[in-house]
Amino acid sequence: MSTYNLLRARISCPHCGASSMTLVECAFGYTAYMVELSLGSTYPWVPRKAERNGGRPPDGTGLFDGYAECDACDLDFFVDVHIVNDIIVSASASLELPGYKTAAPPGGTVYFDQGDLDPTDADRDFHVRAWYSRHLSAMDEPSFLSPSQTEEAIRFLWLPTFEHPISVRASRVGAVAHLHWTVLDGAGGYDPGVVLRSGSALLSLRDHDRLLEAVTAVWRWRPPNEDHVMIVDGAQWVFEGVRSGVRHVAHRCSPGEGPFHDAGLLFMELAGLAWDGVG
Repeated sequence: MSTYNLLRARISCPHCGASSMTLVECAFGYTAYMVELSLGSTYPWVPRKAERNGGRPPDGTGLFDGYAECDACDLDFFVDVHIVNDIIVSASASLELPGYKTAAPPGGTVYFDQGDLDPTDADRDFHVRAWYSRHLSAMDEPSFLSPSQTEEAIRFLWLPTFEHPISVRASRVGAVAHLHWTVLDGAGGYDPGVVLRSGSALLSLRDHDRLLEAVTAVWRWRPPNEDHVMIVDGAQWVFEGVRSGVRHVAHRCSPGEGPFHDAGLLFMELAGLAWDGVG
């Protein structure tokens, strides 16, 4: 799971209007030590890295996304964190990204139900849902939460900490199948960025069945307590599927040999995307 710095600032909740000292999660820059910050603090950056990988932006200046929850109404929202010459100068609620507990940003999409990603830890489940959802939203991916009874769809989401996020989705209606893929220009453990490239193509029913067989093996292979391991490096491998109105979700961090690894590589291969061995 991603790490983040904690910024303490007085912010008015965009939902209930309450003004209070709020803890803002800042998942940009150098986050390994999860430092506590306040307005006027110097923000840490990753040395000798590009901005998308946590490095210093030009002149140490920019507007960044933070994330917070309101103590008064328990709803969540994104925060605009303004940094000038490496100094945090302001933090205010974003009116465009109200958060994930409220279902979705305006016009946005809900991707996961509560408990989908960690039924044993509600807080961790919430943060992982927000993490994955943010990347899927940036990819303009559809949700599988309200599936058509006539459609089959399976998706692989790959989130390497320092590399470009990738999704590959196979869908089938009747005897016609398609493959869709998207690559973002951000990093899987940081800001998702925007679409770098994407594409789609007809998928043979044979290859669709190969993907379905590979993902079915993922659903069946679920050793205990491995879905929810927290890491600060590597890659998240996330599989979703829907068939006859029934959803499946499974995820792992940097799986070794086995069904997760095999299925992910098959998705990448059919989409013509190179896997560089990371995660």
